[in-house]
Amino acid sequence: KKIAVVSANYRMYPDAKYPEFIQDAAEAVSWTYKNISNYGNCDKVYIGGSSAGAYISMMLCFNKSFLAQYGIDGSTITGYIHDAGQPTCHFSVLGANGIDTRRVIVDETAPLYHVGIEKSYPPMLFIVSDNDMENRYEQTMLMISTLKHFEYKNIFLKVMHGTHCQYTEGIDKNSESILGK
Repeated sequence: KKIAVVSANYRMYPDAKYPEFIQDAAEAVSWTYKNISNYGNCDKVYIGGSSAGAYISMMLCFNKSFLAQYGIDGSTITGYIHDAGQPTCHFSVLGANGIDTRRVIVDETAPLYHVGIEKSYPPMLFIVSDNDMENRYEQTMLMISTLKHFEYKNIFLKVMHGTHCQYTEGIDKNSESILGK
């Protein structure tokens, strides 16, 4: 099959504050929907990101209001890929608000805060390293557990070996979890 990739930038701190960088990503998804036909036929759209980009992709997934601001119904997204993302309030958001970046806060700026609001979500893949940034693995497991608690289906987890976004050994065949395929 043929695929196309749209890679979008977004404004970052200190040039942008929460939620402007998420709105930038939602606008990029909107641009994709409006312009993809100029490049070929497209019947499936996946959204994904790595690290801060995964935090943003989770916010687009779990807080439908960001896509709705650009006229996009979140249920039209085929799936999501969240690689090494922070499901709690992102440490950049904490730092910008003068809060110790090691704090684990689940408020409206956290993807985890929005889980349970929608009846269903598109399929999604979470990728995390067993040696990721401090507390990232555990936060990802909390996200997976919360999705399982709400009985969401088609949630996939890949645990990699290595450090944050630098996987060295690939996928451990015993580390894959699939929730309700």
